[in-house]
Amino acid sequence: MTASTLGLALAALSALGTAISHALVKAGRDKLAVQVWIRLGGLLFALPFVVTSPLPDARLTGWLVLAAAVHGIYQAVLARSYHANDFAAAYPIARGTGLLLTAAGGLLLLGDRIPLGQVAGIALVVAGILTIARFGRIHRAGLALAVATGTMTAVYSVVDAHAMRIAPTIGTFLGWFFLLDTISTPTLFFLTRGKGTRRALFLAERKTGLYAALGALAAFVPALIAYRFAPAGVVNALRETSILIALAAGRLWLGERPGHWHWAAGIAIAAGAIIVVAAN
Repeated sequence: MTASTLGLALAALSALGTAISHALVKAGRDKLAVQVWIRLGGLLFALPFVVTSPLPDARLTGWLVLAAAVHGIYQAVLARSYHANDFAAAYPIARGTGLLLTAAGGLLLLGDRIPLGQVAGIALVVAGILTIARFGRIHRAGLALAVATGTMTAVYSVVDAHAMRIAPTIGTFLGWFFLLDTISTPTLFFLTRGKGTRRALFLAERKTGLYAALGALAAFVPALIAYRFAPAGVVNALRETSILIALAAGRLWLGERPGHWHWAAGIAIAAGAIIVVAAN
């Protein structure tokens, strides 16, 4: 298996974890509390890497702090978006926006080069996602939140990809990123929930939160490693196949009813992902 093929396989695994973790965040009554559980799961994952991996140098430390800050903003906006929108509408809009901006960022800032065939595959993925967005039930404020979520996805993807590539080892980035990532969302939860309700709200989401934490690790860790071996835009294109899983979860689990256009667009997304792999 070549390094590029490994990167694509990890991106596909990340797609499954992404859909599961996002559906669980949407299912939670207090979506920020679910996010806190996800951060705590990341902390437990990080500790062995912090102990065993080389310390980050000053340059990498700056990028790690930036990555943690960007992820904190993303998590807050994501929670608001899922409060305001149907999952079947918010998720594809955010992923589509993120894919477009990440591919552009990878080309302009990271020096990625994407073959013409992969450009066609990415275009098909984007077309499918925009079709879902067109026929989804979403109001103007909800659309703005979904687009903002996608924008933050693009920003953190480019920052993560760069930081992963300059890290001395994969473990150094993973360990110290997840350690720093534990600060922002729990702090926001503490500041925005009443003193007498924090514990109850937090514990009420423990089951959903623990499952979401496992799903988030299955989504994020393979994606981070994939960024080391494949272009950021291509990695994110493959992760968009999670749309199919998300549509199924929205219908079977969250009680939503995606229409025929949603499913047709989902097939287009899967076809685009296949083209991306075949053109590699």
